[in-house]
Formats: sequence, C-alpha cells, structure tokens
Amino acid sequence: MALYLSHVRQTSPERLAEGDSFVGNVLVDPSAKIGQGCRIGPSVVIGPNVIIEDGTISFTRVLSVVESGVECTNHPAAS
Repeated sequence: MALYLSHVRQTSPERLAEGDSFVGNVLVDPSAKIGQGCRIGPSVVIGPNVIIEDGTISFTRVLSVVESGVECTNHPAAS
C-alpha cells in the first residue's frame, strides 16, 4: 500500500487527504466521514461510506485499508 500511495503522491497529489488529522500519504473516499481529533496514517486508504468516529487513532500496521461501510470507533490503537 505504501508504494502505491507514494506513486499517487508523485502523480496525483490532489487525491491525497490533507490536514491535521492525516500523517503521510492517506487516501480517503469522498463519501467517508472522518470525525474530529483523529490521527490517520501513514499509508492508509479509507474506502466508501466508512465512518471514523471522533478521536480515532489509526496507524499503518493497525489499519491499512478500511473497506466500504465499516465504522471505526474511538478506541485508540497503537502501531
């Protein structure tokens, strides 16, 4: 996943998420809902209709691809 997202960074950086919640290369589907105070990345892909609750922490080793319709709760996860 990291290699693909590095390629996206070089060829279409506008597709990657930006902001305080995102660390490194993170790709978020437009239909996903990201809560306040989250930390997501690096090298994470959030799929369609995914809900990430406020305060959720996700690192590469814990969550690399979140598929359609999944809801992630605010229980912290460590890498």
